[in-house]
Amino acid sequence: MKRTAAFVLFTGILFLAVHVSAQSATYADTTNEEYRVYDAVIKTMFAGDKVTFDTQAKVRQLIIRERTKTQYAFSDKGENWTQVKYRLPKLTDELIADYETKVKTERKLKRSFDIALQYTYMSAKEHAEFFLPRTKDGWPEFYKKYPDSGGYISFSNVGFNKARDQALVYFVHWGGSLCGTGHYVILTKAKNGWQVDTIGMVWIS
Repeated sequence: MKRTAAFVLFTGILFLAVHVSAQSATYADTTNEEYRVYDAVIKTMFAGDKVTFDTQAKVRQLIIRERTKTQYAFSDKGENWTQVKYRLPKLTDELIADYETKVKTERKLKRSFDIALQYTYMSAKEHAEFFLPRTKDGWPEFYKKYPDSGGYISFSNVGFNKARDQALVYFVHWGGSLCGTGHYVILTKAKNGWQVDTIGMVWIS
């Protein structure tokens, strides 16, 4: 009886360890996939080492918010997906559903980007020192510390379809107090990796 109980306990512990290990592996794979999506967005939005989508400013280093941001384009309480679909006709309900489950949490980014541009993370504390309170103009200080950066960017977490060959991400760029843009980006996965399919600018300041 004692041996049986011990065997059951051992089996249970072994199953739990394998289960946790499998979950960790899945999480690592998902995280790696998200970075490859971010890479594709950066390579498109900063092609030729410049801000291609608004200011055309030259960029020698990217400044990236250290944490993914929970943001919506049209409302703080939830997204107006009808409006987003107007700008992104290829956007599916399947992508939206997974995106909504991911966007509710924030994640601290690791140094896992695979891009040619040098990049630096900006912490929430540093961001606050530059730009809070909101009436403060911290841009001269920002550009003194980060010249040739073209501003800073932030990402949401990434939503995927069930086949994991389409992705949706929200990308924000700020280059000044009245110089900002927000984009939803749809990507598709091809044999050579993730590629930007459609970009929808949903606001500009």
